[in-house]
Amino acid sequence: LTLTLILTLTLLLQARRKEERGSLSARTTGKLHELEQTRNRLEDARLTLTALSKRRAQTEQQVTARTAERASARKEEGRRTEEVAARKERDCERLEEAQRAAQVIKVEFDDKRNRWSSGLEARKKRQQLEETRVRGLQERLASELNELSSAEASARTRLAALDEQRVALLARAENAEELMREAE
Repeated sequence: LTLTLILTLTLLLQARRKEERGSLSARTTGKLHELEQTRNRLEDARLTLTALSKRRAQTEQQVTARTAERASARKEEGRRTEEVAARKERDCERLEEAQRAAQVIKVEFDDKRNRWSSGLEARKKRQQLEETRVRGLQERLASELNELSSAEASARTRLAALDEQRVALLARAENAEELMREAE
């Protein structure tokens, strides 16, 4: 009886050990499978992260390029504005000079007219000459005023075009910022 009991216990222990070994082997296989899946997921995540990093670098390059474009456009706009201001200042100086010259001529004309009032013929001839000169100056002044008006209209047109470019560049910059936010 004792021998049977020992034999039975021995068989039970062997069966249990065999079962535990099979269970351990199955668990090990399951763990290896889980580890393989985890490794695959990690590799997928690494590839995704690499792609996102590349996209972010491209977006940053685009933003840098657009920022440089905006800076260049602002610089060009400033240069053009300075040119227009300088041209307008020169035109104003020329107009002032022409007005001073016209005033001098008018004063001279008045003086000469008063001095020559004794002789009617001489006075008429001189007056005609002076009026011709004044008309010529007035026409020249009118021509310069027209040129100034034309230059001012041209400058306003250029400024409006620059404003449109600035608005377009600002819109592109906002698009770039949205791309950066999306990339992040």
